Amino acid sequence: MSWTFDAVDGVYKNHALSTNLRHTAVADSHFFRFLSPEPGYGKGRGDTITITRTGQLPLATRVNESDPLPSGAVPKSVVSQTVTEWGYVVPVTELEQNLTHYNLRNDVQRALKEQMRLTLDKMTADELKTTPVRARTTTATAISITTNGIFSGAAQVELNISHLREIRDFLRGTQKTEGFQGGQYVGILSTNAARGIKNELTQVTTTASQVHYGAAVNADRIAGSLSPLMNGQLQDIEGFSLFETNNADALDDTAGSSAFGEAIFFGMDPAFLAMVSSPELRAGVKTNLGRFQDLGWVGTLDVGLTWPEAADARVVFVGST
Repeated sequence: MSWTFDAVDGVYKNHALSTNLRHTAVADSHFFRFLSPEPGYGKGRGDTITITRTGQLPLATRVNESDPLPSGAVPKSVVSQTVTEWGYVVPVTELEQNLTHYNLRNDVQRALKEQMRLTLDKMTADELKTTPVRARTTTATAISITTNGIFSGAAQVELNISHLREIRDFLRGTQKTEGFQGGQYVGILSTNAARGIKNELTQVTTTASQVHYGAAVNADRIAGSLSPLMNGQLQDIEGFSLFETNNADALDDTAGSSAFGEAIFFGMDPAFLAMVSSPELRAGVKTNLGRFQDLGWVGTLDVGLTWPEAADARVVFVGST
């Protein structure tokens, strides 16, 4: 016999369908949560926000009794970002809802929420990756850092703690970048990029005096379990709060011609979030006597680098050609 109203998977008329609904695995996200909407901007404020940035005054000098004090204005510069609309729609029919053995609206809303989360995460990561500061591993103890937005070549080895030291010293010593909230820098790494660091962390003994990485590893964590991964966060080390992400749309796990993965490190105020309307789930008006309805999400926002110039950049993008 032939069935009518067949679904893509299974048959609506088949009463033997399982009542459990399985969902495909979905990647995690870490980038977007480090941003907050820029104050003073929203609806009725145009499509572009301009951020004013102040520079540093030169050091003062001694003056003779009869000489005037040196003077000068505080350096100022601006950077702008234009917002765009983001969103997605899933059409739903009344017939589909009436025949489905599970709550179709709840399932569509769940899928839309996951899509929105991953989309915003990629949006943020893509902007952070426009930083002019690029780094690639060259040996087990060295990295090559460029400031022209181009990697100097292919990564040669997996990222490790020695490389974290160099990145941290570059952010603090060269760029004078402040740490993020709590004074720690932030590092978000793809699975492959995190592997070398996790391998090293698991080799650390539980005795603080035997730790080869010194005070870089928090002493209070040494005494307990040294599981290398806890809810997406690695052990804090070398002044970094490290997070592993498996969102391949945000960070490539192959990093160009190498297979060592990508990573992004940043300090205070790496980017700003221009938001006119926050992303939200919406249900469209039912049409055709209530038979058709659109479920989806929409938001008007975008992300911009706060310091896109190489001299002041606060983001380091680790990868490879």
